[in-house]
Amino acid sequence: MLTHFELLLSTACIVVGLVLRIRVLLHYQRQQPTEAAGSALLALLVAPVCVGAPPSLPIDIVVGLPLYEGSILRNPFRLTIAKSQPVFDVAIEDIYLTHQLLPSGSLRITYVDTNLSDAIGPQRIIERYCARSMDAVMGMSYVYALAPVARMSQFWEKGVPVFTTSAMVDELGDKEQFPLLTRLMGTYKTVAQLMLRLVNRLRWRRFHFFFHDEAARRNVLGRSECFFSLNAIKNVFNHERDIVWTVEMFSESITTLEKYREMLKKASMQTNSKCC
Repeated sequence: MLTHFELLLSTACIVVGLVLRIRVLLHYQRQQPTEAAGSALLALLVAPVCVGAPPSLPIDIVVGLPLYEGSILRNPFRLTIAKSQPVFDVAIEDIYLTHQLLPSGSLRITYVDTNLSDAIGPQRIIERYCARSMDAVMGMSYVYALAPVARMSQFWEKGVPVFTTSAMVDELGDKEQFPLLTRLMGTYKTVAQLMLRLVNRLRWRRFHFFFHDEAARRNVLGRSECFFSLNAIKNVFNHERDIVWTVEMFSESITTLEKYREMLKKASMQTNSKCC
């Protein structure tokens, strides 16, 4: 017989799968990858229903997101409660009415304002756990707020699964540190592995990374998505003995057109070489 945690994990998966599918269809129109994921997640949910496992309902799902978009550095995908709630509403209707996977009222979704803060965000989630009103966590658009929640959730009761579509940074892939974290939109490590296959095919060995990051001009808490994506590529390249790379950061807010020209010339000179 499936445990409450296994049922919870399956239910949370299908909710996120449906949310992801709707989000992709409406905003990005890339259907095929999410259809496959949606089918797999549907199978996870239907399995315990078929074997007759008694569910412990309602399942409390806490969505941690900000009320306002705030800084793009802390909220690179511009997620908010107001933007996400209608998508969750449609997903719940699919579960209750379209697919009839669970009876009405089986899922109880509530929202907490994380304030895009790595202090307030985790505290809001901990408060819900202490109130015994949380079985799963979703959202957490600010990666520095997500990390402590995903790290601690394994120690809450029998474990609380955490689901997100925005945390693609390489470091969050450590399953020893974040065993109950599920990232549904892929990771930058996947991009890095694709890049390595591409450059090996083309026999390119010299690279210059230049990218936007506010750390180029001032001390900031947090780094840009440009940094996280290229950092994953750099980490993969570091395992290749004959790959050489250099790096340069700039701030979009102060960089002039002439400076861009200089950086492009520099990149060209540092990476030009004969093919092996």
